[in-house]
Amino acid sequence: MIRTILKYLLVGMVIALVLLWLWSGGWTLIKIEVANLGNPIDILRGTSTSTYQIRLPFSPSVPQGPDISGLVARGDSMSDGGSSDGTQISGTASGSGAPSIYQGEVTLAAAHAGSSDPAHEYVVIESTAGGPIDISGWTLQSMLTGKREVLPEAAQPLVAGAINRVAPVVLSPRQVAIVTTGTSPVGASFQENICTGYLAQEQNFDPSLQNACPSPLDSVPESLPADQTYGANCFDYMRTIPQCEYVTQVPASLSANCRALIASEFSYNGCVSDNQHRTDFALGEWRLYLGSGIELWDNAHDIIRLTDSSGRVVDAVSY
Repeated sequence: MIRTILKYLLVGMVIALVLLWLWSGGWTLIKIEVANLGNPIDILRGTSTSTYQIRLPFSPSVPQGPDISGLVARGDSMSDGGSSDGTQISGTASGSGAPSIYQGEVTLAAAHAGSSDPAHEYVVIESTAGGPIDISGWTLQSMLTGKREVLPEAAQPLVAGAINRVAPVVLSPRQVAIVTTGTSPVGASFQENICTGYLAQEQNFDPSLQNACPSPLDSVPESLPADQTYGANCFDYMRTIPQCEYVTQVPASLSANCRALIASEFSYNGCVSDNQHRTDFALGEWRLYLGSGIELWDNAHDIIRLTDSSGRVVDAVSY
């Protein structure tokens, strides 16, 4: 008796499930899937344009990776515009499909984006335009994680040990901006100049700052009046001081005037004061810091997009 009841109960459950499947549109879904399936022979050969994939129940799914369709211009492919070795990908604007007016004039390089240390993780933006380009308000975005950062303004010139007034970053032709994820060792973003080599004596910069400081002897040349003011041995000592290096311990044998001169002239701020009006004072590299305490770009693979102040894609790079 119990066996008969269970049999009828099982049959009833099966009938109910079939009716529920038909009521929810199961047969219609099968017809749609079959209509879009394409030629089964082409699917087996791998020549079908259908997105249908044959996968056994125990087979793992194939990872698809990030969607980069918005980065590749219509008619382009990754093999044409970008690759896994850090080359550029043709970019289009988000939503509209129109590229930035600066596309082709400003390029993005992955540089050291794979570092796990924010202080050493950086990308490089370079202007190849014929005139200056204001990159203020432009953004960098990871297409893998969605993290986005706005490019900061910078001090021009940087004043050491002070709260700096910052201004928009304007790249002249062939100038580059090294955009580091971490915080600035000197408290602000800045444009390199012929004096910034002094900053590297006690702070670490990656990549290294240019070591191109002019000699203080150019500002205070040796002469008879100078010898009488500072002492003859003062200039002999100053000629032994390495380029872009300030002295932490001045010999006591030097006069008080000489020690004061060395403290003033052999320093970053002293160098800026003496040379900021020179036509060759500013150098072609900017150091921009995003101020993040954590890394922004993936260590192994990422797609980084540079967009202008209107949100249109200027360039993108993959690695």
